Amino acid sequence: YFMITRKQVMTRDPQEICFTIPIFEPLPTQYYVRAISDRWIGSETTAAISFQHLILPERHPPHTDLLDLQPLPITALKDPAFERIFKFSHFNPIQTQIFHTLYHSDNNVLLGAPTGS
Repeated sequence: YFMITRKQVMTRDPQEICFTIPIFEPLPTQYYVRAISDRWIGSETTAAISFQHLILPERHPPHTDLLDLQPLPITALKDPAFERIFKFSHFNPIQTQIFHTLYHSDNNVLLGAPTGS
């Protein structure tokens, strides 16, 4: 459900809608996306989405290699309250490698690792 206000219509503000469309093999040449108003009669639009130059990611992307890094001490947290949480002195290799991304950024992360790694 997507609603446009009268002000947005009158000022012709561009609207952006993000959605996901499943894509199956064999890849079609294009999809048609159709938007129809349930309130304004005759208000609709159709857009053709071409897949001619579409580059899809690998089906099974390779895993990230574990770098040969020195174990990071928990003092890298730079907060005594956080440091007291951990009962060990250094992070393990996986924790060391992802520390900066997890602790110093707002990036999304998907981490998959076996227990005890």
